[in-house]
Amino acid sequence: MTQDPATDESSDPPGNVWRSATRTIVLGGLWLVLPMVLGFLLLARLDVAETWLNALGSWAIVAYAGVFAVTSGLGLLPTYAQALAGGWIFGLGEGTAAALVGFVGGATVGRLVASVIAGDEVRRMLTRTPKAAVVRDALLHRGPWGTTGIISLLRFPPNSPFALTNLALTSCGAPWIPYLTGTALGMLPRTALVVGLGAAGAATGATSLVELLESPEQRWMLFGGIAITIVVLVILAAIGRRALERATDVSKSNQQSSP
Repeated sequence: MTQDPATDESSDPPGNVWRSATRTIVLGGLWLVLPMVLGFLLLARLDVAETWLNALGSWAIVAYAGVFAVTSGLGLLPTYAQALAGGWIFGLGEGTAAALVGFVGGATVGRLVASVIAGDEVRRMLTRTPKAAVVRDALLHRGPWGTTGIISLLRFPPNSPFALTNLALTSCGAPWIPYLTGTALGMLPRTALVVGLGAAGAATGATSLVELLESPEQRWMLFGGIAITIVVLVILAAIGRRALERATDVSKSNQQSSP
């Protein structure tokens, strides 16, 4: 029985595979650098963002979530800066909900972009590389609930880059529903923490971060809040890393023991 060339993964020309891999690497580099640069600009001009959103009235929170989704999905703005802005402008409850909507929307946009850039060739290359295939299977081939749990753990550590994780999960072929559900569950703890930091800063009465830093008393309150946030984020990162290692080790053991 002959195999259909259209479905034969080994029939992909090597040039196509490496072009897709090169595009993926370039996109990953851009998604690593751009958010850091533009994020500082957003935090420095929180007052401008707040003025613009307030002018939209009841549509402000919708616009915030939409901008969050597009800019995080395209890898233009960091999720931390936007989550902090949400807390500063909307408070803890509404800011957390809107930021999570933005995260899920951003994951959708990021997946669509990564699918176009990376294409199926990168996924097939991962399948044909034995070690990469083992890791991919350990992460994603666990059924819907297991895959959702693994993706949640991948999103959970605070040092997990949002745009780069979108790219990696897309390249691995993560199913849509576990991909989005795992994103929402995994991002919730750190999102609420950063949104809360922004809400606390706004509660001081400062109109911007610059004004907050100009007051010695408020400055130390801000630095204290940041220090506490960093400690909690480090703890969350350690918990997530250990949980992910245990989950993948169990999955690999099960695969090796199966006939």
